[in-house]
Amino acid sequence: EVPDCYLRAAEMLLRGEAVESAMLTTLLRARLRSREVTFRGYVLDTLPPGTDLNVLLEEGIALPDYVLEVVLSDEEALERLAAMRLECTTGLVYSQADLSPGPHQPL
Repeated sequence: EVPDCYLRAAEMLLRGEAVESAMLTTLLRARLRSREVTFRGYVLDTLPPGTDLNVLLEEGIALPDYVLEVVLSDEEALERLAAMRLECTTGLVYSQADLSPGPHQPL
């Protein structure tokens, strides 16, 4: 079952509205508490602006086994984010470098 907050955020995006940081925190919290994340783990690439980091310390959320900090300039971080592509039919995210012909490896 899809949490209600996912559906509300999707409706907002389809209307061209921005999703507020409180809603993003709610989405993150719901995802981190999901069965899939509990079973398979997670990689948290970036946090949405304004996200409360304490969400990671709440009860019911598996703490990460490892934390990696990658230090980038703002320009390089923006370049990497700008190179991300979303496959709308599958929801998988790819790097622009993966858009060459042949099989793709989702990020």
